[in-house]
Parts: sequence; C-alpha cells; structure tokens
Amino acid sequence: MPDTQNTKMLVSRIQAGDEEARDALCRRYQERVLAAVRIRLGAGLRKKCESMDIVQEAMADAFRNDLKSFEFESEGAFLRFLNQVVENNIRDEARKWAAQKRDQAREADVASPGSDGESGDRMGKIAGDGQSPSGIIGLAEDLSLLEEAMDLLGDQSDEYRELIIATKIEGLTYVELADQGETSPDAIRMKTTRAMEALAKIFQQLSG
Repeated sequence: MPDTQNTKMLVSRIQAGDEEARDALCRRYQERVLAAVRIRLGAGLRKKCESMDIVQEAMADAFRNDLKSFEFESEGAFLRFLNQVVENNIRDEARKWAAQKRDQAREADVASPGSDGESGDRMGKIAGDGQSPSGIIGLAEDLSLLEEAMDLLGDQSDEYRELIIATKIEGLTYVELADQGETSPDAIRMKTTRAMEALAKIFQQLSG
C-alpha cells in the first residue's frame, strides 16, 4: 500500500509544477487504478477499450488540471478524487462506443445488439478452489480471473461489487465510506464481509 505521507508530498510537488513528481505518482497508483477501471468497464466495453490508455489519459487529465485545486486530506480522499476523473473518462468512452454502434446499426442490417461477445462463455476453471474471502483479492495478480468473478458478482449486486472495489482495491476505510452516506462504519464492514463471502462462492462455483 502506498505511503500516505509520500503521496501527499508528491501531490504538493505536482501542484508546484514538478514533472518528475507527476510521473512518480502515476507509477505509484496506476496498477490500482487499472484494476478498478477494468472491473468497472464490464465485459463488453472491456473488449473494446484499451484500459491502460484510459488510466493514463485520466491521470494526465487529473494531474494537469483538477489537481491544482485539490486539498490533500487523506489517501482515501485522493483516491476518490482520482477515481472520479477515471469514471468520467469511462463514461466518455462508453458514449463513444455506443454512438459508433448506433452508426454501424444504421449502415448494416446484419449488426446485432448482442454480437459484441458481452454474453460470452464464462471460464470453466479458476485457480484457488476453496479460497477464503480474505484471500480472494490476492488473485488480482491474474487480473482476468478477478474480472471474471467481479462481473458475475456485479450481476448479483452492483453494491457488493462497488464495496469490494472501494475497500480492497482503492483502499478506502469503512469510516471514509461511512462519511459518504447515511450509515455507520460497522454497517459497511458487515456488508463488505457479506460481499467478500459472495465473491468467494462465485470463485468456488467457477472452479467446478
């Protein structure tokens, strides 16, 4: 997990115009942001978009413009800020592909709404049979496995999927998440535990 004080220092240096600090902060967070982006894209859009391109573009936008007025309070606040910029880019990318799909449909009668593979075959096997909930995110080094399970979890509960992204990938605390809504840290902790248990069941089902 990146050190919060080092992150704060890099943010301050970027705001002062330090290009090297910008590159260092990109390297520090791009893998975590990439994981969150790829999971949020979903299977259909993921096949069409180069995820790292989205991450790099979003980070460049954030560090070039939005970061100038950002006040660093915590790593969680920084990640929420960065994640919002990334999600905006994802929405722009989704609108672009939707427009292209509509254009193609008008030009060719053979275009099919389901032809992009969005409902393709699920993997039959996933390593880690019997994996405990606390160890599930450890499989993220093989990101495609995590994406597969998280897509299925999102089909069951988008709230569970977002909680796992927020707590296990982005590193937000239960207190920080509670501050965003009308609930308590304990309530979020219990809901996150249920989400992880649901994800563990999906891994076990996929592993046969």
